[in-house]
Parts: sequence; C-alpha cells; structure tokens
Amino acid sequence: MSMPCMTLECDKCGATGSTSATWGEYAYIDGGEEYSVNRILGWCPDCANCVPLEEFGDEERLITGLMEAVQDTGGYLRKRIVLFLSKSSVQRRNYTLNKLEEMTWRLSLIRERKGTEKCLRCGSSNAQEFSGGIPVHKSWSHDPDIAATGFKHPGCGGEFIAIPNPVRLSLVITPNYYTVDGDRIITEGRD
Repeated sequence: MSMPCMTLECDKCGATGSTSATWGEYAYIDGGEEYSVNRILGWCPDCANCVPLEEFGDEERLITGLMEAVQDTGGYLRKRIVLFLSKSSVQRRNYTLNKLEEMTWRLSLIRERKGTEKCLRCGSSNAQEFSGGIPVHKSWSHDPDIAATGFKHPGCGGEFIAIPNPVRLSLVITPNYYTVDGDRIITEGRD
C-alpha cells in the first residue's frame, strides 16, 4: 500500500523533513510482551530533522476506555454464572480483558514517563513536538497545497512550509523496539 506524505521545508535555511518520519512499526518490550508505541511528529535538534517522538497525551482517553472495559468485563463475568458461554462470547471477553491489561499498562507508563518523551531515532530528550499545523494532503488533487505550518525551525527561526510530495511512498517496514524507558533495543541483524 502506498501513502501520500508532506515534505516540510524551512523557508529560511532550506532544511527538510517529512511527515513520513512517524511511519513504521514501533513497540515497547516489557516482560516479554510487546506494546505499541504512540508517537507524533517531532523535531530533534540532535538529529536536525523531523523524527518520531514518543507521545503520552492519551491519559484521559485511557481512563475512559478503562472504565468502559471494566463495565464490559463485569457484564461478561455475570453472564458466565448464568449462561454457558459461546465461543464468540469467550473471544469477546478475552479481547476485552487483553485490552484492559494493555490500557492499564499504558496508563502506568504515561504516569511514570510523561514529560520525558524521547526521540525514537536517537533517544534524545531534547526533541519537541512539531506543533505546527500540517494541511491534509488531497492525493487526488494535482494542485499543490503549499501551506505555512506555523512551526518555527529551532535554532534558525525560519518557518516550516508543508509541500505535498507528488510521489506516494510504499516503505518496507522494519520493527523498532524500545525499553519502557524509551531506549532503543538493538536487534541482531539490524542497526
């Protein structure tokens, strides 16, 4: 599958990056379990580029999801006493319990690590969220929708301009693994 992306170019110094920086498979490894890394587009001064940046801003959504999952699980447990569970009911319950476990794990991670987000390329804590607005790329349009993002290039002062990339990208995805502290785990055969 191919996807459109935006090239981000500083209007002062010409530095470039891409919204495709966050694409890929990113996972924390904790106790032998794999958990998806939530990430956003960031700017890392150490990499001098747009990078994937850990993102811990979904605490409220997780708390709401946990409350709903607990209510859902309670319903399954009550039904179990009364009814013989069908295979689909067991699968639904197991799915809900797994989601509950993952949300609990993620909420714990957020509470421990919020404010210590790292660049997922180099591990720097100096990275910051790309807080500019990136227009939605209309892949069917032939007219480039070039737009100012409002994000100032750190250290330069120029502004990043979003330019639709006319080439749709299809990447070979290699997994990236991290400890719960955001440190990259080097796997054999990979950088």
